[in-house]
Amino acid sequence: MNLRPRLKTRVEGLGLVVERDVTRFGLHRMCVALHERYPDVEPWLEMLNEGARPLGHHYTEKIVNQVFIGYLWLYWKE
Repeated sequence: MNLRPRLKTRVEGLGLVVERDVTRFGLHRMCVALHERYPDVEPWLEMLNEGARPLGHHYTEKIVNQVFIGYLWLYWKE
């Protein structure tokens, strides 16, 4: 299976893919991290394989050594 975008994919100014998997039920999950703000959802949705059906997304955050890290979680089926 060709996972796209792949784990550790980095796009300048848009973030880094830090988690990426597919469940046994075919649900794709991906987490993108970005320092000092939340990643934008639209560019990452455009990078998914053709035929991907987005099911949802949500944001989380963490502060490490007084640095804000925003996380975008995406869920979809193909």
